[in-house]
Amino acid sequence: MANKRSTFALIASAAAPAAALLIIGYFVLAAVIGQNGLLAWGDYKQARMQREGELVRIEAERARLQHRSELLDPRRGVDPDLADELVRSRTDQVREDEVILQNR
Repeated sequence: MANKRSTFALIASAAAPAAALLIIGYFVLAAVIGQNGLLAWGDYKQARMQREGELVRIEAERARLQHRSELLDPRRGVDPDLADELVRSRTDQVREDEVILQNR
């Protein structure tokens, strides 16, 4: 009977450290191979590079639209060439002797 108690006491005393080691192991494993772990950094770097390229394209488009907006600013005076181009393209007004080149 004393042997049975000592075995139970040994198992009971080892249960808490074993549970702690399992919990620590889980968190270490999650830190390495988890969704936000060390192995996911490569994916994050690739996504960041892709987003930076997209940002450059968007900023270039924004600058182009800003320039076009400044050409149409009524306080500065509207650029007559751009205004004529916009009116003609939106109302389909073209004379017979004009040639239209469309960029598509």
